[in-house]
Amino acid sequence: MHVYGVRPTGRSMNAANESMRATHNKSIRPFMEGKKIKKSKPTLISNKMAEGNRPVRENTYMLQPNEVKLGYKRDPKILNSSKFIVEKEDHTIGNLLRMKLLEDPTVRFAGYRHPHPLDTFIELKIRTDGSKDSVDALKNSVEELIAEFNTLENHFKQKQQEYEQQAANQFGDDTMM
Repeated sequence: MHVYGVRPTGRSMNAANESMRATHNKSIRPFMEGKKIKKSKPTLISNKMAEGNRPVRENTYMLQPNEVKLGYKRDPKILNSSKFIVEKEDHTIGNLLRMKLLEDPTVRFAGYRHPHPLDTFIELKIRTDGSKDSVDALKNSVEELIAEFNTLENHFKQKQQEYEQQAANQFGDDTMM
């Protein structure tokens, strides 16, 4: 195994690379001999191909029938820690969840990662102090976010109505419908 910036001892870099290639070829060759590679057709909403390696836009935000929105796995190495996979989401939801989770005093760590720009999922990792389960912490955070968004929506609608009434009073009823 090559460590960044460190050469394997006793051999040049070329010799180490050649031995790794030879080992790889020996392990793969018997498996691949005599077998044809079948190309599986991905399930897409539409058959249109996007340019290059860009996925079809609908497939980046719509769940397929066989997909699940939220996956959960308890981390066996770290006590009171869990990893969640949220499908068809990106930095927007990841950062909102992370910030709301960090407001909870029982959450010791909350972080997310979006592995690649072409991937349509985020990995959310939560660690609690043990007084609350990470699933409960995530559930409470989502409920608080929903309440905040409802408050924001109500406030926006109220201000919009005030603006429309003010405009109607100022300019008359002809301009606003």
